[in-house]
Amino acid sequence: MSVTFPAQSRTEPAAVLPTAAPAEQLAAEGTAIIRGFLDDREMAKLAAVIGEVYGLLGIHADFLEGELGENFSIAGGAQLKPLAAFLAAYYPRLHAQYVEVENTVCAKTRRLFGGRWRLHTHRS
Repeated sequence: MSVTFPAQSRTEPAAVLPTAAPAEQLAAEGTAIIRGFLDDREMAKLAAVIGEVYGLLGIHADFLEGELGENFSIAGGAQLKPLAAFLAAYYPRLHAQYVEVENTVCAKTRRLFGGRWRLHTHRS
């Protein structure tokens, strides 16, 4: 079952939002749309950490090595495992903020999808 919202413009199709629980939606469709997953404070913290991380990666782009450098230069992103190691080694304050945000997201995700859910840092 889905809920359909009217289109915002004549050229934009109507948005269809699923009404199934996120775990059921994930099992059935392989994805889940979760509105309001993080509250405003958590979103602000996440946005600040991401902004600072990408600012640092941009500054250090020519010096990043291994998976972190390769992923950033090719995809403009960073896998979480090498990113966490980079932050821990060179930016401990930012690493602590990153870990706090990661823990919040992981805890909320486990509550939605069950205790067997795990973060795969080599694929994220």
